[in-house]
Amino acid sequence: MISSLLVHLKNNTENAVASIRARPEFELGPRQDCLLPLVLETADSYASRALFRWLNELPDVAFVDVTYVHFEEPTSVSE
Repeated sequence: MISSLLVHLKNNTENAVASIRARPEFELGPRQDCLLPLVLETADSYASRALFRWLNELPDVAFVDVTYVHFEEPTSVSE
């Protein structure tokens, strides 16, 4: 599952950015003031929701916008 997110930081702090950067599921885009675009890649929607909640609970994060979600269809194996 791939999601595009826009993190709104409470102030120009590196604390939240460093925490996010430490997670391999996130790819960070170029930060502009208090806005940080991210791509989140997870195995399923449960992991995606858990990381979305984790982002929102970071002390320096005001809120997170979800701008895009791609649900991959499970592939079937032919025998």
